[in-house]
Amino acid sequence: MPVMIAASPVELGEHVAQDPQRAARRDLRDQIEQLECIRDELVDRVSLLHANPAAELLEQMHAAPRRHRWATVTSGDLGEPGCSVWQVRPRFGVIGMLTGWWRVKLSSGCPLATGNPRPVVAAGGSR
Repeated sequence: MPVMIAASPVELGEHVAQDPQRAARRDLRDQIEQLECIRDELVDRVSLLHANPAAELLEQMHAAPRRHRWATVTSGDLGEPGCSVWQVRPRFGVIGMLTGWWRVKLSSGCPLATGNPRPVVAAGGSR
């Protein structure tokens, strides 16, 4: 189809009438482009929904600990290494529970190794 810059609508209509397959292909291409845009928007929405729900919960816990009493999020839930645990707990124990004083507390991480380690024995030697 030659480029028609200054063509009148009547001339364009006549040209489309001469080649209806080309017009149909153009319409189909426009519809496919619209569907691709809709698909991309839906993929973005789904990826937001499948974002890490534990991270979202942790943000909500920090924003309103009173609404998330006793909720717990671990570093494994967040996809991070380590043994950290965030938990909503009452401030000052029973007094905090009665007065509604809740906070998010972060554990100190992995526990230390306990007990006496075995002594290292050199190969062939006794100790």
